Amino acid sequence: MKKPIALLLCALLMIAAFAGCAGNAEAPQSSPLPETPPVSPSETPPAPAESGTGTETRKAAPDAYEDDLVLFTLDGKDVTWKEFYPWTFFCLQSVESAVGPIADLTGPVSEESDATWGDYIAARAVAMMRYYKGLESHCAAIGVRLTEGDVEQIENDLASVKGMYESEEAFNESVASQFGTMELYRYTLEMTQLYSRAFESLFGENGDKVEDEDVLQYADDNGYMMAKHILLLTTDDAGLALPAEKKAEVLAEAEEIVRQLDAKETREEKLALFDELMNEKSEDPGLQGFPGGYLFRSGQMVESFENAVLALGENEYSGAVESNYGYHIILRLPIDPEATPMEYSQYVASGVAYPLRLIAAESLFADVVSDWVLDTPLEPKDAYDELDLSLVFPA
Repeated sequence: MKKPIALLLCALLMIAAFAGCAGNAEAPQSSPLPETPPVSPSETPPAPAESGTGTETRKAAPDAYEDDLVLFTLDGKDVTWKEFYPWTFFCLQSVESAVGPIADLTGPVSEESDATWGDYIAARAVAMMRYYKGLESHCAAIGVRLTEGDVEQIENDLASVKGMYESEEAFNESVASQFGTMELYRYTLEMTQLYSRAFESLFGENGDKVEDEDVLQYADDNGYMMAKHILLLTTDDAGLALPAEKKAEVLAEAEEIVRQLDAKETREEKLALFDELMNEKSEDPGLQGFPGGYLFRSGQMVESFENAVLALGENEYSGAVESNYGYHIILRLPIDPEATPMEYSQYVASGVAYPLRLIAAESLFADVVSDWVLDTPLEPKDAYDELDLSLVFPA
């Protein structure tokens, strides 16, 4: 039965679906390598684990097909079985790392699907290969190439990884058990570095080439809003609700803050007083980490807080808004392209900026690369349709 060509087109969208982890106590607990380059250009490819899962316990028969058998053309070039085999090996390993051993590659992926696991692995390998080759060819077209520094960095990374093993032979065996060949491992390292180089060329090292209007459009498309608040707690140190009398006192204090803000005549005076009172009176434990306000999306704040923000215009403040935490006086802010969203708070905690501008740039670049991939011609041959990976990876 011919493999559904639709799998070749949709597998790219499924690439992260089974991103698994392989490793042990002595090795980095991470997947051996992202099947697409990392989201952040600052990330580096993780090392192969000292022991993998999945295909390391399988028999592999790469000689099931002739080395020079042409399976498809990619970007106008023939792709032979010898070149394609390591990609199927790595994709099978990564899937089995996530879902466990696949007993029968001729079995269906699910009850709802006619596609076999073998079809899925093959399509996944094609999509992955198309991604990297599309990136490589389009980077060459725009004049983006690895620098001498990039090549040196890759060699240093390889040397560092080798140093984690008892011997070079142990390192080579680990790479072979997860990537099939050292050539594929090195190639993915090179392409990940090239991805970073292309990102910097088009959007700047930290996305600084992205215009504010594009960042704000990204924020609007993704439902971001920004606000700061003065929080007066109605819970004690143990998180228990204050008695009604004490709670009433807290509400009175919150209403007094609102009256003080209302008494100021100009917007500038109101905003200045808001910051002054926030720094003096707010009991928000997150104030130190987010002194400029919270950049968040729907569902990341308590409902009453979010609803209050949505009801405000930029630079408008609320009355006393009650939540389980206490009373909030909320000031809605214009989106700051340099603010770090709440979902990236781990970066804030470690003192690293991860601004919305960079996140928007990464999204824009992902769209660019997706277009590059789809623009990379792919033509399966009859030999691909007849490919049976159960012969290559018997149970």
